[in-house]
Amino acid sequence: MIKYELDENNFLTGNFAYVGQFERFVELDKELNEVNKNLQWNGTNFILSTNPKEVERELRVLREEREKECFSFINRGQMWYETLSYEQKQELRNWYIQWLDVTETKVIPNKPTWLK
Repeated sequence: MIKYELDENNFLTGNFAYVGQFERFVELDKELNEVNKNLQWNGTNFILSTNPKEVERELRVLREEREKECFSFINRGQMWYETLSYEQKQELRNWYIQWLDVTETKVIPNKPTWLK
């Protein structure tokens, strides 16, 4: 029998043992081919679910990327904005809106080619 560790929400942690045990675990008579941390034990079977910790980690990474890639351009001063053409301002605005939506869409927008 193989023991697979579960977190407080019954999601697999990725840890398993042939001997010993964990505080929270499920014991199976066969080895899982791949430990998917989005599998949640419902008491009888594993179900595919969204691990809240993984979702929050993904959102944090997207927010950090937005801070680094987007806000450094958007927060430039008026003098910089005055050098942009109307088309560049529109493209910048659309790119900015896509970045604001990144935590919903999970799609990192392509930076305008002229933006350096």
